[in-house]
Amino acid sequence: MDNNEVYEAPQSEVVAMDKYTHIGGWLRFYQVINIISIVIFGAFFIAGIAFWFLGYYETGEHADMLAALVESIPGIFISIIAVKYLTMKAPETPNKMVKALGYYVTATILIYAVLFYLHKTEQISEKPLSFWGSVIYYYIWLSYFKKSKRVKGYFGANADA
Repeated sequence: MDNNEVYEAPQSEVVAMDKYTHIGGWLRFYQVINIISIVIFGAFFIAGIAFWFLGYYETGEHADMLAALVESIPGIFISIIAVKYLTMKAPETPNKMVKALGYYVTATILIYAVLFYLHKTEQISEKPLSFWGSVIYYYIWLSYFKKSKRVKGYFGANADA
């Protein structure tokens, strides 16, 4: 090889990748926390039912365990729906997510009201968890799905609701 020969680099085309074409940032965080929630709530739910059927609870504790299981249903619901919807890369997905968040917070408040009544009438001994965490969760993610550049870039639209 002669020192005067110049190496010719292979020709390639550089394509600029839009940073919003994949799940990342807070959208990835939302996906991950929902996957973790499915695992935690699911394990709790399955263990609670298994313990109930195996007779690990005394007679008075059955109502409390049932109340705890019912209280976990909205968390399982929103996590499964979120993981499912985040895999659908379509412009209507943010609106579907906002609707699901609305159902989640409504169900949480209704379940809290029923369980609070049952607690006050001494049918269950455990006071239900406050619904304020669910309301805060709803408003944080509602505003994210409405205003995020990543949501708009990934799904092609923000939520209208």
